[in-house]
Amino acid sequence: MNRPYAHTRFHAQPPWEDWPYLALAGVETRQTPAYHLRGWERPGPPHCFFQFTLSGTGWFRDKTGDHDLPSGTGFLCDALDPGVEYGYPRGGREPWQFLFATMTGTMVYPQVRSLLARNGAIWTLPVTTPIIQRLVGLAGAGGRREAEQPAWAGYQLVAELLSALMAATGQAAGAPAGSALVRRVRSCLEATDASQPMRVNELAARIGVSREHLTRVFRQQLGMSPAQYLARQRILLACEWLRDTPLSIKEVAYRLGFSRPHHFGVMFRRVVGTTPRQFREAGAATPML
Repeated sequence: MNRPYAHTRFHAQPPWEDWPYLALAGVETRQTPAYHLRGWERPGPPHCFFQFTLSGTGWFRDKTGDHDLPSGTGFLCDALDPGVEYGYPRGGREPWQFLFATMTGTMVYPQVRSLLARNGAIWTLPVTTPIIQRLVGLAGAGGRREAEQPAWAGYQLVAELLSALMAATGQAAGAPAGSALVRRVRSCLEATDASQPMRVNELAARIGVSREHLTRVFRQQLGMSPAQYLARQRILLACEWLRDTPLSIKEVAYRLGFSRPHHFGVMFRRVVGTTPRQFREAGAATPML
């Protein structure tokens, strides 16, 4: 990508001021130490901010100290935090190209605070992570542009980004010991037939822990119960099938082990915030729930 900047500002009609919402996505290239931003100097209303290096290296500073931001590394923060600074490094030799995403809505702040408490501000993700590539695409081919999107779609994009970061806590250096258990659960589910829904007792037995311990770790690490996580994983697969295959909604429901399509629809709406039909018609991005 050879472009100095590409920004897309999103609008929702009608706006949902409390729900997390993707307000701005952009890709920029900087190559001078004059690019230096401080939280206390940023203009505009409160918002949360994620910035991720695509190539080159940037730097970030918070109360924990200075951090390099090589390719595949980013930071998450309250954009107006007076203790935050970031920019192009002095002595840098190559362009720093990065993605950024601005998130608004009062409900986004407790979610971001929870992620920061578990992992800190610095995150490592593959550049090929689907939400990273999706946001790069949404930023546009170049210049600045305005775009409309349904409020639920803006929420969905933020949910996908925060969920990708939540998943990354299991691989972060110094992550709590429970993260290894979460990774074992994910590996176990990946090897399981999606048409045979797994119960929490069976999952706990397969990975060799008690149901109580599994529940405690999941609530500490992911902020949800194992049952909620299992339900969300089924709906994630449903999103992929609805988006990428010609299967009917009823066929998707049956293949995921729902004996009644109505129950599938209720769970889908509870997790995604819209019906399976609305999701398919919108061609929505698959959330990483």
